[in-house]
Amino acid sequence: MAVFCAFTNGQIVDSIALKGLKRTRPDIVQRYLDSKVGQEFNEENAQHDVQAILNTRVFSQASYELKSIDGKNILEFDCKEIITLLPTLNFGTIGSNTFLKIGGFNANLFGKIGTLRAHYIFYDGHSFFIENETPYINGSPFGLMLDLKSVSTLEVLNVDDMSLSCNYRNNYFGADGFYELEQNHRVYAGGALFNERFSINSDMATDSTHFVEGTKVKFKLEHRMNNVNINGCNEFGLGLQTQVSMVNTRGYKPFFQIIHSFKYIKQFGHGSNLATRLKLGTSTDQMTPFAPFTVDSYLNIRGVGNKIDRGVSQCVLNVEYRQELFHGKSIILQGIAFTDLGSWRLPGETYAGLLQKKNLKSFSGLGARVFLTNYYQLILRGDIGFNLQDLSQRGVVIGLGQYF
Repeated sequence: MAVFCAFTNGQIVDSIALKGLKRTRPDIVQRYLDSKVGQEFNEENAQHDVQAILNTRVFSQASYELKSIDGKNILEFDCKEIITLLPTLNFGTIGSNTFLKIGGFNANLFGKIGTLRAHYIFYDGHSFFIENETPYINGSPFGLMLDLKSVSTLEVLNVDDMSLSCNYRNNYFGADGFYELEQNHRVYAGGALFNERFSINSDMATDSTHFVEGTKVKFKLEHRMNNVNINGCNEFGLGLQTQVSMVNTRGYKPFFQIIHSFKYIKQFGHGSNLATRLKLGTSTDQMTPFAPFTVDSYLNIRGVGNKIDRGVSQCVLNVEYRQELFHGKSIILQGIAFTDLGSWRLPGETYAGLLQKKNLKSFSGLGARVFLTNYYQLILRGDIGFNLQDLSQRGVVIGLGQYF
């Protein structure tokens, strides 16, 4: 951070200037600044403002300069915007299962740090997703999030104590309103309407279990706080996310669901990070085959397989050691060592099921990251995970962005 002190703490800031903004609206950046016109300059606030600008994730560099021109005290922030309109590509293979995701996203929609994502996924079926998040409606702290998707894939379905392979389809529309308490700290309220259908692929299926279909209505409240600071490939800080929802399925009793995610990243010296994520979830949904939590290599346990099971409770711990290997002007290389641990409670089981060996999954492995710092969160990711108790169980996951 370059700091040129032409005036000092205690002097009044007459104006604030923002340099380097190409697409981002100045009033959006100013929302995050502690420094204000008419207030006394404070160096600690200015340093916090630089980190707040970086935490928008649409700038790769930021610094401040203090100037005194014609008797006016000017606090100037110099920002370097990154490219935020990018393609999406994820790829992975676990045994005979292949995962492919292609599409595109805009991470700075209308210059308001809103997002628009559209992508196609092949995961033993063809799926389509469109997601939009629009913050700061009419300059207020309120925003709107819309989610439209059509999912088709293979699943494991538990019906009448049988585990059956089946085709899964989900047509989903969701809408959430949110209020921003402060930067990266929001509360959400909303709901969704979706239809799920499981078609059994087994001679064991009877006429009554050949397919299972349900229309669901979901209402939810959510709290998100992401106090993870970013500096190049280094991250440090705390992130929390809690969601409470009620789901009403036609033909079944309504059930409640709670999901909590805790993420903590610690930086050691320069270029070394220890990242942890603990994800807990439980549901009062006991007997319906539509158990809400999945065991999946692309979601929680790298190398475990393709949606190999579903449960009504989950406990997942992901741990990564991240080490910077090379830092260039526009590219950073990072090495990864990881362990993923998880357990699921199957429908009909008590919470003791989380401790049963048959429900426990543990994979470890190595990976690499390539950061292209001139682009929004453009991180090329590759991981290979192994079951250390059976090395024949392994899988490769390739994609964009950190795993968590």
